[in-house]
Amino acid sequence: MRLVVDTNALISAALKKSSWPATVVRWLDRFGGLLKTEVTEQELFEVLQRPRIAEDVVRLHAVR
Repeated sequence: MRLVVDTNALISAALKKSSWPATVVRWLDRFGGLLKTEVTEQELFEVLQRPRIAEDVVRLHAVR
């Protein structure tokens, strides 16, 4: 199975470890079905650099 994931799903996966998007993204990454466009990837990096979001993502990953 191959799925194209949009920016909202990737952001949700980054912010909420136990969310459905996070579960799907991890599963797709593990089994090789994760597809994204360059535009989606660029938008993801831009959104992750926003202060409020960057702060939440850093806290989440620091706990791990």
